[in-house]
Amino acid sequence: DTATTEIYTLSLHDALPISQDYGNTLAATLSIIFFLLLSTITKDRKKYIFLLIAFLTIFIALHLTYTRATWVGFGVAALIGLFFRKPSYSIHFIMALLSIILLCYFTGIIDMIRDFFSQELTLMGKFAYRNEMIRRSLASSLSRYPLLGIGILRSNIYISNPYFWPPHNTFTQILADIGIIGLTTYLSLLFYLISRLLIVIVTVKSRDGKTIATALLLGLISIITYGQFDPDFLRVFPWLYFGLTESAILILGKEEEIIHAEKSVKIGET
Repeated sequence: DTATTEIYTLSLHDALPISQDYGNTLAATLSIIFFLLLSTITKDRKKYIFLLIAFLTIFIALHLTYTRATWVGFGVAALIGLFFRKPSYSIHFIMALLSIILLCYFTGIIDMIRDFFSQELTLMGKFAYRNEMIRRSLASSLSRYPLLGIGILRSNIYISNPYFWPPHNTFTQILADIGIIGLTTYLSLLFYLISRLLIVIVTVKSRDGKTIATALLLGLISIITYGQFDPDFLRVFPWLYFGLTESAILILGKEEEIIHAEKSVKIGET
């Protein structure tokens, strides 16, 4: 039954060395490798085999984290990556999605999906419990400490649960911990990184540079998506990823300047 399955899953999860805390890292890395496999940067056979092995290894590791949020993050990033890589095939992706929906409808699978979400959204479901945690945090934080928050690692005060969990949403956790000012700063950082990556994708002439910038953007999308289901504001990986992304942007921009300067010198010599 469901209870036995949950106990078995938790016991197996505790016995494995792979923690749920690594799920976000694995999902973002898998998103990057997935796009690199689709891109022309992997025409080299040795690189392709190396990336394929890495993809399969991380895929298995991601499965062993037993977290749905990681799969949602990877799925969203992979879908956007397909549109980036093959924009001319957009209508084909849409038609394939519609075909899958129709197949689920006529085979009765859609009824199973509806029953699953119906159970999850009841008071006994995980989604409903997490939504209630978010609702309480939002209501309490906005009414008591809206600007500066209640303090780091103290948002669980708003939620009555035996595990001392914070709200299972990164934005809600930030709002509760460091207030509207902190949330605005965090959102500004995300907007800055996304806009910078889009500028690099549009302006950089190098195909490899565009591929790397797009892969980093997909990893960032995976992190943001994951954060809607599990708080990762205080984990190391997202902040490390932000720093690495900014470093890559600076390097790609510098390389573009060097290439442009070399072309200018050649033109001047001729």
